[in-house]
Amino acid sequence: MVKQADYRDATPNDFPDDYEQSDIDPRVARRTNAVRQKQYGKDVRESMAQAEEISSVVANQARDIAQDVGKRQGNVEQRFDNQIAGSTNDEEVIDARNSNVTGETSKTLKQRLDDAEENSVHKSKDKADNEQAATGVNNQTYMTPATTAAAMESQPFKGNGASVHYIAHKGNNYDFPENSIMAFESVTRHWGIETDISVTKDGHWVIMHDDTVDRMTNGTGAIAGKTLDEIKKLRIDRGTNLNSLNDVQKQVPTLLEYLSICKRRGVVPVIEIKAGSYTNANYETLVDNLKQFNMLQGVMIISYSLEALQEVRKRLPLVPLQLLTNSIADKDIEDIKALGLNVGMSVRYSHQSVTADNVRKLHDNGLSVCVYTVPDDRFQEVIDKGVDYITTDSKSGDLRYQKLEPINGFIINNNYGMHEVFVEELPGGRAQLFFVIKEGTNTRYDVFLRLPDWATPTRHIWTVCLIKRKDDITSQAAFDIIGSIGDSSNNPSDVRVSYGWEQRETWAAGNVTYPLY
Repeated sequence: MVKQADYRDATPNDFPDDYEQSDIDPRVARRTNAVRQKQYGKDVRESMAQAEEISSVVANQARDIAQDVGKRQGNVEQRFDNQIAGSTNDEEVIDARNSNVTGETSKTLKQRLDDAEENSVHKSKDKADNEQAATGVNNQTYMTPATTAAAMESQPFKGNGASVHYIAHKGNNYDFPENSIMAFESVTRHWGIETDISVTKDGHWVIMHDDTVDRMTNGTGAIAGKTLDEIKKLRIDRGTNLNSLNDVQKQVPTLLEYLSICKRRGVVPVIEIKAGSYTNANYETLVDNLKQFNMLQGVMIISYSLEALQEVRKRLPLVPLQLLTNSIADKDIEDIKALGLNVGMSVRYSHQSVTADNVRKLHDNGLSVCVYTVPDDRFQEVIDKGVDYITTDSKSGDLRYQKLEPINGFIINNNYGMHEVFVEELPGGRAQLFFVIKEGTNTRYDVFLRLPDWATPTRHIWTVCLIKRKDDITSQAAFDIIGSIGDSSNNPSDVRVSYGWEQRETWAAGNVTYPLY
């Protein structure tokens, strides 16, 4: 027998292990293993040949699969292109082109997406500014809850806080005709100024409580039947201290003039839209007037007309609104809540439904509470019920004011026009006392005025006033304000005669500012 030759290499190659055995096609693996086990002969060659053939088959199958995948990908891309470009009959895609906000249909889905991006307020993580927040849910604007909340937090008008806010009803109608320029200009102690607006025949908002000009002017007829020029030719002919007004101050103000005064004096406009028939253009003009003074958030709109408030809400989704009512009723609560954010009720203070429990009920429903028209001697009563706003005809507001009546035979001196004896609260814990009096006595320690508790200083005040002497000369004389801390024999709040009054023949006049604490 012939001995078989040994064809194995004396030094086998050290091939790298650079592939996974599990990745080899099983058919190829069986044949390569056979090659390894056979040292020579026909079987080795056959195994190697079959392995090559199988590898070719696998490669061809992979090519076919790749071509099929390519075709499928092309079909998907074409369908997506059709959706974007608008050449598709897919009902779902067609519906996606319709905006539920604007009601408009884009020609293509791409156009819809581009429009949404163009109109979006929330770009590049920018926070909405004040005006965008005020119109944040209007038809053409898109905002996220986060940007809306952040923008609202930065608004100049924050709604209710721990303090009660006082609103001057029709301005300072205590000293000047209601809703006149001077009634607005002279408000110094209140958080807000309430006024009433109606629309002229030619679409201008003007200030007037009634729907006619009859009661307050020298004219007659409905505001809605007159142009702005006709309204401006009228003159206010009724009200306190009418003769002190010049010709311009007797004109009926426009909404723009009122807003200008509020802006300059730093008070909040509280605008009552009177009952009437208003057009979309009228409401758009109202919004434009507010925008002109950047008051989309620094204003409160009130009305007895729910429809008027609804129209404002369509245009100004975040502006504070209050429905005016005569009483607290469940139906009104639901109507107000439907107006959305920053809403409340303004109710007649004297109605029996205005109780602490009902005020709490309004608060529990997310409503602010205003009461009207409250005299200053009832302020504490409604404050104790928990109200947020007080509308009043009083000169007393966020800063207090009180008219004083002289006592013990002293009277007000009105010889040279109107004088009023009063004390008023000033910022920074101070007060101002003003008096012009006559008659009475000149005896030291005689009391001629008595201050309210809030105006009584903690410590005695020794100060001076002017007196008119017998020789027709004025000179200084002393008077005392008795504080709450001191000798119990003195009566806190008394304002009394001190040194130098024995020379007085007629009047005494004082104007002094003093610390309360």
